[in-house]
Amino acid sequence: RLVSDWSSDVCSSDLELRLEALLADGRARSARILARDLGETARATDRMLVKLAEKGAIRSFGKGATRRWALTSSTSKVDTWALFTSATS
Repeated sequence: RLVSDWSSDVCSSDLELRLEALLADGRARSARILARDLGETARATDRMLVKLAEKGAIRSFGKGATRRWALTSSTSKVDTWALFTSATS
């Protein structure tokens, strides 16, 4: 396995945790706002949102520019925040 593949997996996992932690307050946000708040590109954020939606961790509301993303009710907000803070320490 290439080093760049490993690095990409680590960055992807970090982005996933940061997205879930940002959505942990229960508010739905647009992909553009999430990307801005995370300091990530819109493309990387969009890809991760779709990946998390496919896993059932988040859901979307609306279409096009009005689309918003939020955690599913089955995702524990406390557990997500604990994972994020332990990953960044």
